[in-house]
Amino acid sequence: MSLSDAHYFEEMGVKKYEEIRRLLDSREKKDKLEGMKRLMAMISIGRDASNYYPDVVKNVVSDSLEVKKLVYQFLIHYAELKSNEALLTINTFQKDLSDTNQLIRSSALRVMTSIRVALIAQLQVMAIKQCVRDSSPYVRKAAAHAVAKVFALDPDQGEALKELIQGLLQDNSTMVLGSAVAAFNEVCPDNWDLIHPNFRKMVRLCADTDEWGQIMLLNMFTRYGRKFFLDPSTLEKEPKDTNDDGEKKKKKKKKKKAFYSDDESSKSSSSSESESSSEDEDEEPELDPDHAMLLSSTLPLLRSRNAGVVMSVATLFHYLAPRAQVAKVGKSLVRVLKNNRETQYLVLKNIATLVLSRPEMFDGSAKEFFLRAHDSTASALLKLEVLSQLVNESNSQLIMREFNAYIKDTSRDTVLIAATIQAIGRVAAWHPSLTDTCLRGLMTLISNSKNEQMVAESVVVVRALVQQAPEQRVRIIKQLIKRLENIKAAPARASVIWMVGAYHNLIPQVAPDVLRELLKVFKTESTQVKLQILNLSCRLFLTEPDTCTPMFVYVLDMSRYDTDFDIRDRARMMRTILLTDKCDKLKEKASQIFLGERKAPEFYAPSRDSESFSLNSLSHAVSHHVAGYIEIPDFPEDVPDGSIRDPIISSSSERSDNKTSSKKDEKRMKREVSDFYKESDSSGSEDDSSDSSDGKGSSDSDSDSDSSSSSDDSDSSKGSSSDSDDSAREKKASQKKKASAKKAKQEESSSDTDSDSDDSDSDSDSDSSTERRKKKQEEAKKKAKAAEQKAAAAKKDAPPPSKNKSKEEKPKAKAQEPVASLIDLGDQQGVSSLLDTSTPSSAKPLTLQVETSGGISPQGSKQAAATPTGKAAASMLDKDKLLVHNLLHFANGGGLNVEYCFTREESMYGVGMNTVKLSLHNTTNVLMQNVRIGDKRLEAGMELEPFSDVALLPASSTNSVKIHINFGGKMRSAKFDLVTDKGTYPVALTPSAGELVNPLLLSEPEFDELAKGLRGMHECKLTLPPVDDKPAEEIREKVLLLCNMYPVDSQTEGIYKFAGRDLGGEAKNVVLVALDVQGTLVGRSESTLLSRQIVKELKDAFLK
Repeated sequence: MSLSDAHYFEEMGVKKYEEIRRLLDSREKKDKLEGMKRLMAMISIGRDASNYYPDVVKNVVSDSLEVKKLVYQFLIHYAELKSNEALLTINTFQKDLSDTNQLIRSSALRVMTSIRVALIAQLQVMAIKQCVRDSSPYVRKAAAHAVAKVFALDPDQGEALKELIQGLLQDNSTMVLGSAVAAFNEVCPDNWDLIHPNFRKMVRLCADTDEWGQIMLLNMFTRYGRKFFLDPSTLEKEPKDTNDDGEKKKKKKKKKKAFYSDDESSKSSSSSESESSSEDEDEEPELDPDHAMLLSSTLPLLRSRNAGVVMSVATLFHYLAPRAQVAKVGKSLVRVLKNNRETQYLVLKNIATLVLSRPEMFDGSAKEFFLRAHDSTASALLKLEVLSQLVNESNSQLIMREFNAYIKDTSRDTVLIAATIQAIGRVAAWHPSLTDTCLRGLMTLISNSKNEQMVAESVVVVRALVQQAPEQRVRIIKQLIKRLENIKAAPARASVIWMVGAYHNLIPQVAPDVLRELLKVFKTESTQVKLQILNLSCRLFLTEPDTCTPMFVYVLDMSRYDTDFDIRDRARMMRTILLTDKCDKLKEKASQIFLGERKAPEFYAPSRDSESFSLNSLSHAVSHHVAGYIEIPDFPEDVPDGSIRDPIISSSSERSDNKTSSKKDEKRMKREVSDFYKESDSSGSEDDSSDSSDGKGSSDSDSDSDSSSSSDDSDSSKGSSSDSDDSAREKKASQKKKASAKKAKQEESSSDTDSDSDDSDSDSDSDSSTERRKKKQEEAKKKAKAAEQKAAAAKKDAPPPSKNKSKEEKPKAKAQEPVASLIDLGDQQGVSSLLDTSTPSSAKPLTLQVETSGGISPQGSKQAAATPTGKAAASMLDKDKLLVHNLLHFANGGGLNVEYCFTREESMYGVGMNTVKLSLHNTTNVLMQNVRIGDKRLEAGMELEPFSDVALLPASSTNSVKIHINFGGKMRSAKFDLVTDKGTYPVALTPSAGELVNPLLLSEPEFDELAKGLRGMHECKLTLPPVDDKPAEEIREKVLLLCNMYPVDSQTEGIYKFAGRDLGGEAKNVVLVALDVQGTLVGRSESTLLSRQIVKELKDAFLK
């Protein structure tokens, strides 16, 4: 869609929505394109267009490329939601895998792998296998993305998918490489044998991949390096004895550069030399050549515009690089800070962790972390944390002036001001030379500031600093005592009183007077201040009992009648231990209990909790473990030899041109699909003969494909004898010998070239290529003759043809191609169709099962879309135990038997709707067509959303669909007609009272509070026989099966409580049920009739 199509995104009226279906059904390409553009505009503005799925899916066979692209975009969007409908057109998707347009091929694969039906997982794997060998890197990239989707659908396909990942990792296209690594991380993240032979290639190509691919590669390199490289910090500790040794190490470094003699080595070496000085190079440890290449190849990516790439490189250097090289990352991280708020926060989160262990990375960059007016609160807090970590002798004055400016700025958020004061406290604790300066500034702030919150935070920080060295800071304690009368904030007053009690021995003359003044205002103080006054009086009573005993007794008497139970309990404990003889042992140790010293608090950065998680991960960002988190492993003590990363040179590395490869892929796909659906020996022999005839005409297949085709032929021809199998094995062995001989000759002729150029330029010699073509043609002719002999032998051993086949049909059956789609199976002789109801004579009928068995319905997508709500009580039960009722008996429905059950899933049509699952069972041996809902005879206030028409319901098959009904909160039947091609059958669907409520999560106090207000006419009480002999699980399960409610955790033994809310009306009245095992059942609700019916149904269930 272009800029001229902007009018499609405007709000459309009802008439325009109705016109879409007419446009899609039109024969004109222009009308179809118009309809598809309107649908894509609907999706773009957030409207649901899933109702048009049947109309869109018919246009997947359109000849117009523009229409087809939009159709595939629509199908990709709704393929997972409408999986069952998508199955009807799976044959078209398979055919489009061989389309000439790469966009169509990739879109077909994306739609096919988006169908979430495990039955077709093998077909999806075959389609991916075809696209992995596609000539277009765009299609191969789509195949890599599809690998993870199929693995999530069916993990049993993991082994087959690993083989495909191995082929994708060997791809030399930078477009494919990142997606291949992403598939590797999803399917087999610890299978490093797939990475070893491709490691060097991926390191070289990393700079040329797209940004998303670079992030995938860098994250994988980080985990790989921690697994197979030694710790650079241990290598740095090796001593350097003499200058001669240093010269030897320099020579070794030159050899390491020559180890990778390619075009990029000179560039990487020159860039690394320009960025690092010669002195640093002398100090660098001797790294593994691959380790050094990884660091030098990823270093230029620090200049990337993408913040994610820069962050991934920083993570890699943090975990793998020597300490001297990690400093290069700091400037790049500071550069990407100038980004949007979200990116800035994530980068700052990682910087805050990096600066804990590597503050030298950001030397000279302190100004970059100063707060800006447009900074968010979260980013500003992280900047303050980083600034407190970066303080040193050179920039301490600059940063402290900046902190002072933040405090004086009254327009700033109080949270930032408090964080600034805490940062000053951390600086004072970590740098003893700045402690006195920070304390003077905080005391000035306490005396001059009128902001109570600022004063409170300052006093708390000062108290923590005083605890570090209380003997040296007695003067500060006295100054705080003088200002105690002016300090109003409760946390600040409590901190000052705590200091008086903790260090009363340092101020023996002041502490009693402070207590006497505090007793005057004891009644008006807050709870935490009262607790500290109580503690102060206790300490003074133990140290100075002569002077402080009356005050201590007074405090205890005042606390005895306090409104706070914590104060009353503590006063009672002190009185019992200190003033009575009831606890002599505790009284002897009273000084240890009440006068014990406390350790000084430690100042630590707030980001210390995130340090345990790996950088640049979601778990690190949220500071807790998240599903899918992969830890960075520790460095090993011993690592394998670097030869494990040598590339594997295979004889099958030669490739033909794009046209030839696409033809071979198509033939292989047809053989695999035909083998997948093969049912009889006769059909297998016919397919082999057709394959052999195709192989005879094609002269451009390579030796690898010939050997694979011969093995496929030998496996698929079941009617041939064991002698022919032996001969096939001998031929295969001889072909392998010939291939090895060819390889030896090629290696001798190209001994002057290096190993890397042998793989890519093996076809450069024109003489050897012509000889290979001749030999391949001769081998193809021999195989064709052998296939003809096999076909003749199979024809002799085959049973005589059936009478209903004419002589003219026999040669046609012999020339048929293998089947490569589901619906095309119906066009083959001896193979039953997906949509055919008759049973052929030569094969068993093939039916594709959707959900239960057989039936194919366009409605299946809505079934997949209806997800259980988080409030559903059915989530606590087994879905198979939900009650099933009969809606239409097969004797009254012309062979159609219909059962229904309430799934208790959240309806997509509204909160007041019930989701009802209908099981349509064709009990006849005849195909039923066009099963649908006809006329609806609903009472006022009721609504019914029908299921989409079921086009085909094969004989003896079952299909499940869902309808959505709003009963209006009343016990009344939904009457409608079920229509098939056999007739019309009226039915009535009646809900139980327990299905007309939604579960409501309540605690027991909330339940009891609501129950108190629902008495009298709102209460229904019934008696039933005692059920105390039944286990609790059985009682709870029986109630939940009948009522869609939530069980309430009851602390009273023998009483079970359940809560819900009715679906009808605007009030949504609460429905409460309480069951006493002694024989009492109580229901309470303002919806009196509903609660009475629920209680009655429960009683009947327990009586049964």
